[in-house]
Amino acid sequence: MAKALREARKYDRNSVQDDNPAEHILTAFDEIRNFKGIPEEVMLMLFCKMLPINYQKLTEDEKLTLSAFLINPTC
Repeated sequence: MAKALREARKYDRNSVQDDNPAEHILTAFDEIRNFKGIPEEVMLMLFCKMLPINYQKLTEDEKLTLSAFLINPTC
């Protein structure tokens, strides 16, 4: 439905953004669904996707720090 609306309003500059946030979210969820790892890694990858932080470029120390933050955000 969203794609049909987008196509119908293709030339209307006031109604459809060129950058579609819903597409980004769906792509992120597809990548996360196909990610092989323990649940904590999957949550960390989701967190990174939403910020956006490139999970693949994180060092092990950065992953540990972000994981600790996700477990206890008050630290």
